[in-house]
Amino acid sequence: MLRKKKKLILKANIKNIIILKYLYINIILKSIFNNRNIENKKRLITSFFFKKTNIKYITSNLCLISGRFKNTNKKLLFSRHNINNYCKKGLIPNFKIKSW
Repeated sequence: MLRKKKKLILKANIKNIIILKYLYINIILKSIFNNRNIENKKRLITSFFFKKTNIKYITSNLCLISGRFKNTNKKLLFSRHNINNYCKKGLIPNFKIKSW
């Protein structure tokens, strides 16, 4: 049995993978649709397949490492504790720690 945090982390990762898969498919279909060198019939067929709704960026309030809900950075998807630890070790470039 997995703990609750581990289950939430796995669910978030699976959701992110699915969203990225559909984003890549939409990008490929849009590039085919906008390509003027392809026949018009094929371009029209691809227009039916790609979704015209915008799938926004992956947003979650869950840290992908520790499973914390509070104080997560939306761009990195890390909690503030993990960002601090990785910055101390030098694993995240161009980040500085404020210590006093």
